[in-house]
Amino acid sequence: MRSHILSGAFFFAVTALGYGIDAYAQKIDIPSPPVVSPAERRVIDAGISKLRLAGERKIARGWSPAKQVAEFICHPAALRALKTKLNGVDRVFLGTDDQHGLDLQNDSKLLGQGQVRYEQGWRSFSFECLIDPGTAKVTDFQASWQDR
Repeated sequence: MRSHILSGAFFFAVTALGYGIDAYAQKIDIPSPPVVSPAERRVIDAGISKLRLAGERKIARGWSPAKQVAEFICHPAALRALKTKLNGVDRVFLGTDDQHGLDLQNDSKLLGQGQVRYEQGWRSFSFECLIDPGTAKVTDFQASWQDR
């Protein structure tokens, strides 16, 4: 009889715990990964298809949406914008080695950190890239310099 009572109490505790976890999971807001718009997806896919080597295309397909938006949508605008601010700009990298260097807020805003090479060397910056999700065109690119 005692084992039946203990097994019943155990079953009740596990069931209650399960409902408690389910209720907790429904209360917290787990963010879903950012989704790119159909126009952005077309631009990204076109950019990936232009990569010469199959291995490069495979790597680019495995990038996060933030990295894909940075490379295929924001990068050209970043290069143009930074050329107006510094002399001799020839390279721009958007993002960092860690996972937190790019933050795709939604299909119209990418925030991040980057580096630019110009005539005096490399300089780090933070940026905001605003995109029209209907056209996948960059509407604004702003960079702010990080202290050296």
